[in-house]
Amino acid sequence: MPLPPITPPLLNSANPWCTTLEQLQELYDSPHTGAITTRTSLLGGFAHDPSHHQFTFFNPSTHATSTPNKDVGGDASTTGSLNTLGYSPFPLSEYLEYVKTISEGMGDVPPNGRESYKLVVVSVTGSAEEIAQCYSLIATTQPNVKMPLAMEINLSCPNIPGKTPPAYNTAALREYLAALKVAIDVCLTKSGGVTQISVGIKIPPYTYSEQFEGLVGVLVESGQNVMKPVYLPTPVSFITAMGKVQQNPL
Repeated sequence: MPLPPITPPLLNSANPWCTTLEQLQELYDSPHTGAITTRTSLLGGFAHDPSHHQFTFFNPSTHATSTPNKDVGGDASTTGSLNTLGYSPFPLSEYLEYVKTISEGMGDVPPNGRESYKLVVVSVTGSAEEIAQCYSLIATTQPNVKMPLAMEINLSCPNIPGKTPPAYNTAALREYLAALKVAIDVCLTKSGGVTQISVGIKIPPYTYSEQFEGLVGVLVESGQNVMKPVYLPTPVSFITAMGKVQQNPL
């Protein structure tokens, strides 16, 4: 399913500063965003350890850091940030309640002369089976809110001990897309073919051609008759690409 227009063409990434209802409301109300993204959540939330999951801002020129775990938004001297925060401690169900609250606060006509309400991209992660459940929950929420919803599957996180990001593994990626096609089929059947939301995958940096070829191959396969249900095209409507910054020594 294609994404609705994003106007203006700017939205936030899934990050620690889109965690709470207040932060999401501020992003949604901003005239500079054409869509917003929630922080990546799991069905049951992520175990937050304040002694380990922290953040700080720093000055890229002097490397001077701010007080850890203190938001210093608006401070022009600290434009860099470092964090080990991980996924959101709040479960997906709570983010869907946030979306409902934002929707309930809007009128029956999109504000500020907009042709449509802003898209909300709900970022999620988990096992293939859990992602299928996430899709069902988000799709079930769609008829009850004014704004269009989409689901972003975070397959890029490198910080889970003992687990390679699924987007680096074609077999794992294939498992996710197969489970997702089944979930979409179930939701379409239940809604009489009415409810389907856009789905994207968030991928880590790819550094050699075989990684790109593996991704493209699985995406093509997901739209062919080798991945059931065969009547559905590939379930992926968009890709969120992570970049890699490399510094060369002088």
